Amino acid sequence: MVLPGVGFFGSGLLANVLIDQLQEQGFRIEGIWSTNIDDAKYLSELRSIPFYSTIIDKVLLLPSVQLIVTACPPHYHNQIASKACGIGKHVICDWPPSHSLKDTITMRNAAANYPSLITLFLTGLRFVPTFNIMRRLIIDENFLGHIRLINASVMCDVISGNYFSDFTFQLIIIFFFLE
Repeated sequence: MVLPGVGFFGSGLLANVLIDQLQEQGFRIEGIWSTNIDDAKYLSELRSIPFYSTIIDKVLLLPSVQLIVTACPPHYHNQIASKACGIGKHVICDWPPSHSLKDTITMRNAAANYPSLITLFLTGLRFVPTFNIMRRLIIDENFLGHIRLINASVMCDVISGNYFSDFTFQLIIIFFFLE
């Protein structure tokens, strides 16, 4: 199976980790974008990425790019993901996907033009009340003893059309307890 070429948006710590992981799995990073040209150039040279830019459209329109990954400041997510979906590119978007429900629906509508398009949002769980309670019980109160792995089912609302529908997904969380 041929893996898609990746256009990467971001140059911070998360970008470094994700680029390493993607390259380790055999993905080829074809282009990188950053708000700072020096950061983009440095990461491009460090990770052997053939193209870098501070212009969003230049990375989006690379013919060798089929998958877009955003790990940049959140105010760029909607612009990048909507454009990428609008031209038929798969998208993995860091959290939050946008600043408003309206922008998120715009992103969903752009993705709806291509039924085979894959769009994913990386979701942080630290603000979910249930996870905060679970964390307090496990870490602060030692309720379950020493735990290394938790397999959790997370239920949430997902935008579908003009309404929210129930959606369940499986999640595996690895806890490293630092004392």
